[in-house]
Amino acid sequence: EVDDWPAFEHVAVAELAGRVVGVAALKQVRWNRRAELWHLYVDRAARGRGVGRLLLEQARQVARQWDVRALWLETQTINY
Repeated sequence: EVDDWPAFEHVAVAELAGRVVGVAALKQVRWNRRAELWHLYVDRAARGRGVGRLLLEQARQVARQWDVRALWLETQTINY
């Protein structure tokens, strides 16, 4: 799915000690004024250190800059 990332309006990468430990990808859906968080990943070794919280906070700030009405995240029962 990394090949699809140029289609996202916002991609944030988290680094810790020079190593990529997380990523978040966000799309803006203009017809319904919604931002959709399509990807949020944190390396297992970096979990519990606030990386996901920072990535989500940045996504929220970007959505606010876009002046959308909602930040949308959909999960499935098969998500790991």
